[in-house]
Amino acid sequence: MKQKFETLRATLDEFVVQDEFPMLIVGCRAEDNAYVLTFLQGLESTLPSHAIAGFPQPFRTPEQWVDEVIDAVRVQLEFAAPTRAARGDPAQPSLSIDLLDPRRPPVERLRDLLEFLPRLLPDQDHYRLVVALLPTKCVDIEAFATLVASIVPLLTLLTSSSKLRALRVIVWDDFETAGLRTGIRSWSADHVLAYAADFSTPALTDALSQDAANPTLALDERMGAFMQLAALDYSHSRHAAALDKYAVLHEHYFQTQQPALQGLALLGAGETLDAAGDPHQAKLRLQQGIALGMANASLPLLVNLLATVARVCMKLGQFDEAESYCDSGTKVAAAAINPFAYCDFHARRGDAQLAQGKLAEAIASYNRARELCRANEHLTTWREVLDQQIRIYAEASMRNEVQLLERERDEVTQLEHRSPRRSA
Repeated sequence: MKQKFETLRATLDEFVVQDEFPMLIVGCRAEDNAYVLTFLQGLESTLPSHAIAGFPQPFRTPEQWVDEVIDAVRVQLEFAAPTRAARGDPAQPSLSIDLLDPRRPPVERLRDLLEFLPRLLPDQDHYRLVVALLPTKCVDIEAFATLVASIVPLLTLLTSSSKLRALRVIVWDDFETAGLRTGIRSWSADHVLAYAADFSTPALTDALSQDAANPTLALDERMGAFMQLAALDYSHSRHAAALDKYAVLHEHYFQTQQPALQGLALLGAGETLDAAGDPHQAKLRLQQGIALGMANASLPLLVNLLATVARVCMKLGQFDEAESYCDSGTKVAAAAINPFAYCDFHARRGDAQLAQGKLAEAIASYNRARELCRANEHLTTWREVLDQQIRIYAEASMRNEVQLLERERDEVTQLEHRSPRRSA
């Protein structure tokens, strides 16, 4: 698995720094585009002269997808404008009326967008823009391939005339159908590169198994692969296999005095036991992990352990303990500078208080959670809290409060479609 990701990282790195090829076709499954986007975003820290513009919007139709991509650019420009003005930076170019016109063919609008985006760079001689058209879901693979294929002649033409010398485009191609990778053989596509990788669960499991059994790798690296195999077992409900692996991992990290990783093995064991229907043993393992995390100030680990044990306590009907763990979680999440977990702990504390009949305290926790969710655009939890409060007020026939919360929920819906920051 390490080799797979190293190859992907090297391929992306080599592509974005060269000047001969403007397009790279990446063949994988749509859900695996998350890996590609993650590695691309990591390049920004090592290549400060390169800007990454990733577009993971799910693809349903060409019209819908181009609309959402262009809208994402518009929102980002609006979002950045006040900061640029405060710094005294010159205003950036605006999207044209033609580009924003949804009546125009999506092919033309996508081409116009690719010509527009490099204009946002401060200097096209010394900076590069990498545009990644990588939908994480696609319901019409053929339509997406046809849309993307339409920009190949444009890139070839403009590259030869140096008009888009600062632009690099990475596009997704379905791993199974390989429509784009097959098509470039019959197109005039001399300046297009292609790369494919299988990140399916069987392929990753095989790669991890090879890493875990590879005697040339360092022991901790092999155990890291073993940890990921345990997580795969858990995600596929192979509970007995996962628990066996977590036991081995716990013993290894205990013997090698690595408490943070020992706690991670206990977290995995706790989650597995809970999924297997044994919440009492799950709670015990999670409490052991919390003790380790507290002793070693492992804040990110503690955030996950506290969130999980609070959920298990709710399942066991131990609502007072769930409230206590959530209260601790708010403090740990704040210390870990994890705003999303901070929001979640306030919301889950409200759930625990409500389950105990502590209505006033629950409403106070929910109100605080909504305030934090608004500040951090944590939309999923914001919506959950609103739904819960709407139910509470509806049961009490408090119509004015329900209407106010429903309007706030409409605001969340709008942000889900328009915000440059999505829920975690």
